[in-house]
Amino acid sequence: MTHVSAVRRSPLATAVATALGLLALTAFAGTAFATMPTDSAPPMGTTGTMGSNTRIVQLKKIVVQAGAETTSDQAPTQASLVATEPQSIIGDRYIENVAAYTANYSDIVKIAPSVADVDPNGPGLMESQGLSIRGFQNGEYNVTFDGIPWGDSNDFTQHSTSYFMPQDIAQVTLDRGPGSARTLGNATFGGTLSVDSKNPDPVMSINPFFSVASFNTQVEGLRFDTGTLKQYGGTTAYFSAKNLSSDGYLTHAGLHRQNFFAKVVQPLGTGTTLTFATNLTRLRQNDSTRSTGAMAARSMPCRPAPPSIAT
Repeated sequence: MTHVSAVRRSPLATAVATALGLLALTAFAGTAFATMPTDSAPPMGTTGTMGSNTRIVQLKKIVVQAGAETTSDQAPTQASLVATEPQSIIGDRYIENVAAYTANYSDIVKIAPSVADVDPNGPGLMESQGLSIRGFQNGEYNVTFDGIPWGDSNDFTQHSTSYFMPQDIAQVTLDRGPGSARTLGNATFGGTLSVDSKNPDPVMSINPFFSVASFNTQVEGLRFDTGTLKQYGGTTAYFSAKNLSSDGYLTHAGLHRQNFFAKVVQPLGTGTTLTFATNLTRLRQNDSTRSTGAMAARSMPCRPAPPSIAT
């Protein structure tokens, strides 16, 4: 009589065998799917599909860089680290973004400490009425343009509306000391107010500009840069023309001003340049800071005529 002995498997062995079988089946199915021909391959850069018409596209890396700005960069006035006397430097950022399009150099520099100025007709719409630096009045301090002192022919004062417009000013530096032995000027004891003009651009360009404001004020102008002229040894130049008209804040104090400015920079060698600059201003304005003849007549006391002596 034959006996067949049955081997009973433990539950753990059964589970392991089942898992191995499923793993083998999955590998076989994946190999068969990979060898199947496809009508259309997904585009490069995709990670898969969602549905029949939607694809997930992997975007390229984008790097954004920006320069960090500190509080000192945003300050209206800067200070020099090598100056031997207290200075305030007002750069082109303040002049272009804060100062009025009609401003004079006196309107720009009054943001600096120890400077006071009054423009009752609006910024740049009349002569500065008492620009003072540390208490020194107009004529008691030095004013230069690109290092060259300038002023009236009769004294050391300046007429702020008769000269440069903000579109040609790159920087204004206020030196509150008398300067050194090389400081040029007529009244350096009260300090020096230095106005620096803009430099020509190395690329040829034409930049028109236009601005409107209150009291029927408008400014229109054009700047032309020649760029670097290599055939003339690297000469650069720019020309600008501006027209300003305004009724002004004060009654009967209108202003019409035309300004033409040109600057040519010619390199003469390594570290040496020759600069030529010229400025022309045509100004018409009703000066309302003084009394008229009729106002003076009304304010004068009435005096009797002297008696006549018969001979």
